[in-house]
Amino acid sequence: MGLRQYYLGLAAQPAPVGPPVLTPLPTAGLFARWKAGEGMTLSGNQVAGWTDSVSGLVAYQPTAAWRPVYDAAGLNGQPGLLFNGSLLQVDGLNLSDTQQLTVALVLRLDNNGTHILLEHSPNYNGVQSAWLLYRDLEGSTPATQAAVLLAGGYGRVLNPGPASAPHVTVWTVDTATAPMYRLDLNESSVLPPVEYGATNVPFVNQPLFIGARAGLVAPMSGVISEILVYKQAYTDRTQLKQSLYDTYAI
Repeated sequence: MGLRQYYLGLAAQPAPVGPPVLTPLPTAGLFARWKAGEGMTLSGNQVAGWTDSVSGLVAYQPTAAWRPVYDAAGLNGQPGLLFNGSLLQVDGLNLSDTQQLTVALVLRLDNNGTHILLEHSPNYNGVQSAWLLYRDLEGSTPATQAAVLLAGGYGRVLNPGPASAPHVTVWTVDTATAPMYRLDLNESSVLPPVEYGATNVPFVNQPLFIGARAGLVAPMSGVISEILVYKQAYTDRTQLKQSLYDTYAI
């Protein structure tokens, strides 16, 4: 009787799949960071306070009717604050000790029109706003969508949308070398980074308004998931933008 030989074949096992590797967020010069889902004071689903994780600055709204609404999956499944006739105010955003600034926002706009995102220091020494970021999704054409205006301290971004798509916007100012700024949008295939001269409006210790101008003028309609303020002008914003793209799957 012959011997029968049996062989036990082991199938190759697939390599374990871990969580995706995220690009680290730059921290040099980081002064304030508001991230939805963190540092919030809620009244029901309304956000009465939102504390940044770096300097402890509180964005607040005592009037219930003006508060944004917290949405745990507001932007690509990540937490966000829904602004729709809403306004938060931050007192004591002291930028008087710097000549450089980088501001990054992760947001989604929900309709066409003009959306006020941030306003700092309204009516400073006769200038209507030291800096004002807003997006105008209405009436833009490929020829004008990269147009940027910073007259008297205004910063205006024209971008055609789509209104419902998440965006990353990065704004950089450097008045130390020359009054200038750059704006980057994540629709880079259509809208490359742009660079224009700017009026030399000093940075001051004044309130920051989020979601509308002071007094709830021209409020935005959409979601903000994160705001970052750096006291540094990032000439290369690649890592900063990629970190936010990775986090929010943009």
